[in-house]
Amino acid sequence: MVDSTLKMLDRWDTLAGNGSGVDTCNEMGHLTLEIVARVLFKVEIAGELAHEIVERRAQILGQLLDLFIAGAALQRLAQRLLGVAQRRLRVGNVAVLKADRHRPQPPDDFA
Repeated sequence: MVDSTLKMLDRWDTLAGNGSGVDTCNEMGHLTLEIVARVLFKVEIAGELAHEIVERRAQILGQLLDLFIAGAALQRLAQRLLGVAQRRLRVGNVAVLKADRHRPQPPDDFA
């Protein structure tokens, strides 16, 4: 872990010396990937492969976030539509009850 972190910090120093910015989120993704691959799988992942894996992970997370946001929006829409339907049903029920009160009743001897 220390070696990977020191390599990352050296890379940051180089970028800072060139006047370039550092994408810390991307860099931490690389660091995490390198450490996890080494500790869990005894595999060295670096360079272009590490970059591609981190980029694809970011794309997938972005798509999942989009789906989550869309799902939340659909849930709010469904709740609104349900509320409208419930209000219309109550209004319809009230109208039926009022109409029933004003309907002529059959005479008592008719039964």
